[in-house]
Amino acid sequence: MVVRKRGDQATIILNSDCTIVDAESDADTLRSLSGNFKKYTVDAGDVAEIDTAYLQILLSLKATAEHNNVTLDFVKMSDAFRETLAVYGINLSA
Repeated sequence: MVVRKRGDQATIILNSDCTIVDAESDADTLRSLSGNFKKYTVDAGDVAEIDTAYLQILLSLKATAEHNNVTLDFVKMSDAFRETLAVYGINLSA
C-alpha cells in the first residue's frame, strides 16, 4: 500500500496482492491516517488478489469514514477486486 497525501486529501493505492500477509501493517497505516483528512480515495486498479482479511480492513475504513462524515471513494477497481466484492455481495460505493 502506498499513501499519497495532498492537503486534506489522501489517496490510498492498493498493492496487487491484498492478503492477510499485509493486512496488519496496512491496517496500522490506515489507522494512522484517521482524523487527518477530509477525503480518502482508494485506488484498487492494481489488485489481482484480495482475501477476506483485507476486505474487512476496507469495510472498516468505509464504516469509519461514514461515522466521521468523511468522503471515501473507491476508484479504478480491477476485475479481481470487483469479482471479490460481487462474491460477498458488497457494494463499496453505497
